[in-house]
Amino acid sequence: MKRYLVSIFALFFCFSLSAKELNVELLHVDTVLVYREDGKADISVKTRWNVSSGAMSGFYFSGEKNAIQFDLHKSWAEVFEHNTRQEFPLDILPLAEGGYDIIIADGKSLSGLVDFVFTYRVNLAASGHTSLVDKKDRLSDKNNRLFYFNWAPVDWDLTAKSRTTEIIFPISIDDLIITDSETKQRKIEIFLQTLGLNISKETIASNTKIDWYEVEGLDKKSYLSLRFYQENLRERESQPIILYLDAKSDLLVDNPMIGQNILSDTSDTFSFQNWEDKNLAKKNTRVAKILYVLLFLFFCFSSFSFIIVFLKQKKKVKSEKKEVLKMLFPNTETVAVRKNIHPIEIAFLLAFPIVDFIYLVLESLFLAGKIEYKNSKKLRIEKKNIAIFDTFESDFLSSFDDEGFLVLSKIERFYTKGIKKAKTDTTSDLTETIAYWSEKITSTQFDSLEDKSFVTYWWTFSIYAKYMQNTFEATQSLFISPVYYQIVAAYEMEKKSPYF
Repeated sequence: MKRYLVSIFALFFCFSLSAKELNVELLHVDTVLVYREDGKADISVKTRWNVSSGAMSGFYFSGEKNAIQFDLHKSWAEVFEHNTRQEFPLDILPLAEGGYDIIIADGKSLSGLVDFVFTYRVNLAASGHTSLVDKKDRLSDKNNRLFYFNWAPVDWDLTAKSRTTEIIFPISIDDLIITDSETKQRKIEIFLQTLGLNISKETIASNTKIDWYEVEGLDKKSYLSLRFYQENLRERESQPIILYLDAKSDLLVDNPMIGQNILSDTSDTFSFQNWEDKNLAKKNTRVAKILYVLLFLFFCFSSFSFIIVFLKQKKKVKSEKKEVLKMLFPNTETVAVRKNIHPIEIAFLLAFPIVDFIYLVLESLFLAGKIEYKNSKKLRIEKKNIAIFDTFESDFLSSFDDEGFLVLSKIERFYTKGIKKAKTDTTSDLTETIAYWSEKITSTQFDSLEDKSFVTYWWTFSIYAKYMQNTFEATQSLFISPVYYQIVAAYEMEKKSPYF
């Protein structure tokens, strides 16, 4: 099955006829694909632009080879003006060559931080991006029936700071019946193993991070969502998402999404040799089997020195396989996790963008009654005399001068040093620690927190994490306070930070 290539050619037009030249930068691209039981998918794309001069009214969208059904009720542009979120409808106009003009209705054009959101439906089953395939088990000589998913979000002709793509399947985690109390804590891990989830090497290599979480549906049941994250995208950089599930799994056997009346059967044309060559987990398993055979031969025909070489290679293969499994199933085994950690360290560990980092820490300190904001066009704070600051907070606040104004060079040194230290820490498993705290800060059960003094950090971090995952729609106006815009303005004026 060939993965289709798609692209977006950004063509900006209809900007204000002023002396300012249009200067625009693509910051982030967020795509959410909700796969339906009938083989169709609802795709929502949110793009954030920084229009630093001139005004932007739209762009040219092209390259989607599937037939598109746009939903104008779920498509709009939005901007924050005067600390208020404003939403504008879009016009999506088909063009003769097959592309679309996506423009703000009524000739409106916007500047500053502008978000474009548009939603459309495609039929992935009909276009062959999902199908049923058979893989023969070499040991039992039986065919394994698999659900095959091969899709990619649109490519861009522009660079971008990050791209997040979420795939939500109509597979309920609540359908997994577990009675053992200990096993319930590992429910999501067992759920993925029961599904037989396998992600291709190509997908693993092209993403900075891959993780999973639960999404609540309209029926209040939890459904599987896989998230794929890239950062610092080059022009036309792709994000292939290739995976398969065990169609004979108890969780799928009665699911309409794998029905042969919906999916085509590509068993005759599907090359599993090619698939396994691209799949790191499967490839390592195959290499391990070969090495076991070599081990037997070495025992029979080789000297002791050759056996030592073989054992070293075997250890290397197991190590590589373990790293891949940790990416696919972050909680498959108990490893050392840093649980005694300061909230500011967590922000470094999870790599909050520097502007968001400053805002979240300041808001936490403000809510804790340790600082106050002074009336000023430029961000200015004042420490409360009665407040007690720990080492991390003191180091953070040292980035402000004696009058309470932010010094960008100091905060960047503090931020860069903290990020570097978080990534080079060897006292624990970094992947497990990130997974642990990513789940921890999205919990809203604040009463269960052990350290009450940090509750304001958990509150702000939790809202931010849910906002970034698009699972907390009530906080869409999270970053529209005057304080946040003062921080943004500082970086727009200075243009120093590589993180903004």
